Amino acid sequence: MIKPRLFQFAAAACLALFAGTSLAQWSADPLVSTPVADGDADQGVPLARATSDGGVWISLMDNGPGNGYKPRAQRLSAGGVRMFPGNGPILANRTNTATFVYDMKVDALDNCIVAFDDNSSGTTVVTVQKVAPDGSLPWGPTGIQMPATNNVLAPRVAVCADGTYVVAWAISTSVFFQRVNPNASLGTAWSVFEASRYHAMSDLQAGATGGDVIALWVRGETTNAQTSRKGLQMQKFDSTDAAVWNAGAAVEIYTSQQTPLKSIQNGYFPALVPDGSGGGIVAWYDNGLARNAWLQHVESSGNSRFAPQGLALSNIASGELRLSATVAYHAAANAYTVAYQRSNTGQSQFGLSAQRVDSDGVLHWGGGSGAVVVPMGSFQSSFINVNAGSCGAAYLTWMQYTSALNLEIQAAALDLNGLTTWTPNILPVGIRATPKGRLSVARSSTGPMLIGAWIDGSAGAGDILAQNINFGGSLGTPPCPADFDADGTVDFFDYDAFVICFEGGACPPGKSADFDGDCTVDFFDYDAFVVAFESPC
Repeated sequence: MIKPRLFQFAAAACLALFAGTSLAQWSADPLVSTPVADGDADQGVPLARATSDGGVWISLMDNGPGNGYKPRAQRLSAGGVRMFPGNGPILANRTNTATFVYDMKVDALDNCIVAFDDNSSGTTVVTVQKVAPDGSLPWGPTGIQMPATNNVLAPRVAVCADGTYVVAWAISTSVFFQRVNPNASLGTAWSVFEASRYHAMSDLQAGATGGDVIALWVRGETTNAQTSRKGLQMQKFDSTDAAVWNAGAAVEIYTSQQTPLKSIQNGYFPALVPDGSGGGIVAWYDNGLARNAWLQHVESSGNSRFAPQGLALSNIASGELRLSATVAYHAAANAYTVAYQRSNTGQSQFGLSAQRVDSDGVLHWGGGSGAVVVPMGSFQSSFINVNAGSCGAAYLTWMQYTSALNLEIQAAALDLNGLTTWTPNILPVGIRATPKGRLSVARSSTGPMLIGAWIDGSAGAGDILAQNINFGGSLGTPPCPADFDADGTVDFFDYDAFVICFEGGACPPGKSADFDGDCTVDFFDYDAFVVAFESPC
């Protein structure tokens, strides 16, 4: 039996109790979120992406300065501190009074890479801009304009492992790709073309090596963007721009058809999740007769892991619709957590559920409603996001209507069995009684927390707010790891509580003896706790 040698830790405990902490801005109050961009007029369309220091880049459109929505980028530290004055640097003198889909990624040097439509030259063109970690614009005040993109909207961008960037956009029957070198020069270009098919970019992500890039696009049955039934296709291109999967033919993710009706919804662009090994994962919902949520994983070889047309995530054949599917990949377990909204067929009752899927396509949380996070009720969930945690945990975030106008930002954690693990089960994240929109969430690269950003406020007068969500189910400054009994102080009661838990006794609520998070309990956990106990927070 391990006995706590308390006298050896007295000095360290005193140090831990009185050590200073770094400046932090994150609020522990869900009524008081961190401002990212505010001021006169409207700020909107935030995208959050993680940086190597544990913080995030947040890009946005700002209707405050001058005429039209200007693209900006603001950076938050891991502690929630704004790094640049005001709402961050303006990326181009865009004057369009509407906003459209755009994209942002972060490269290995923590540069923010933003692709957007820009009419500052007098003609709307696809533009890509780089923002350095210090807020400067290495590619100049106008960025790089993509050739032959007149009146093109909704570009995507990927940051490749070899340091190049790929920008993609669609024009009618074609998807176009342009490689951009780090020095701002244009590289090679290529396209996918079908004369009789409407195309639209859905998502673009880097592959695992070199200049590889994986593209997901919407493919219509005709050239009419509104009336055409729509499916999904995926392809990987290597550093020579060659299509490498399926002998060069696009991989069919979901094929539209008339009988029985199969199509995805107009204006719906599912996200692509890289698997870290050169493959791509997508979850989506269909707008046809099945109205189900689906999952497919195209492996690095180009083989589809699940059945053609995807794995159905519910076996409820009628009486229920599934919407807004999103997926997280648990790479260590080769498994998936998919979250989606449920509704009755009249769409007057709504709920939020999740499903755990293993690599063989087995549904682990039942074949019906899955793990119910929000029971069926009168109000919808939207902008659902799921992130994978250690040892099979999954963290869900979403926007929840609480009235016909107002929404809350909410979060929950699920364990391997689909059970919620926080108290309360649903964590209030941002609960001001205001309209909200466009929740974007990134996982911190250095600590156990998520960072979310959203529009907060009425249409035309919104601000961008942000909030961290600690994996233990709290907001604000992350708790000290050695505060094992969660009483707000680090002392010998924490040491005793850990030893009892480590030896198989009762653990404090929400705590585990797996202190190093490797999904096993051994002496490495004991050593890790001692190091944490002796270290200031």
